[in-house]
Amino acid sequence: MNKVKNEIKIGKTTLPIRTDKTPFVPELMVYKENRHLLGNLAYAVAVNMPVLLIGETGVGKTSAVRHLAAKTNNSLRRVNANGSMTAEDFVGQMLVNEKGTYWKDGILVEAMRNGYWLVIDEINACSAEILFVLHSLLDDDRYVVLTDSPTREIVRPHANFRVFATMNPTEKYAGTKEMN
Repeated sequence: MNKVKNEIKIGKTTLPIRTDKTPFVPELMVYKENRHLLGNLAYAVAVNMPVLLIGETGVGKTSAVRHLAAKTNNSLRRVNANGSMTAEDFVGQMLVNEKGTYWKDGILVEAMRNGYWLVIDEINACSAEILFVLHSLLDDDRYVVLTDSPTREIVRPHANFRVFATMNPTEKYAGTKEMN
């Protein structure tokens, strides 16, 4: 009897295939490889490196990440970092209901806690406030402080958490800006 391996080789990199059930695994789709992009993404995932994909609209930046998540059974959350997204949407916020106040995680913290992959589309169109939140996460310390939470909790990412960002070239698209 053949033993099933829980890993996949993509390019020169072997990645584990998650066997636990998570709620946001994308469906496998047809994907046409473009300049070894999947192999490069697989390497970044293997060494836990954040990824910034820059290219024209429709070239497959987000699709490549979605395809890799499907192949490895990883949950993928996606957020469009347009100018209307707030830091509260991204990190979290205090809310009120009939029982009082409570904290609700934003999409970033939800992904960090649960080990989801997060794609931040159009990162060069988001506010400076959101970019500053990402600084401490992408730094060597790798954490986010919930400054609006009463506990001021420090959230460190789950081992499976990965972050990807996409952007269009700034010189060709209105509403985008240079990244520092």
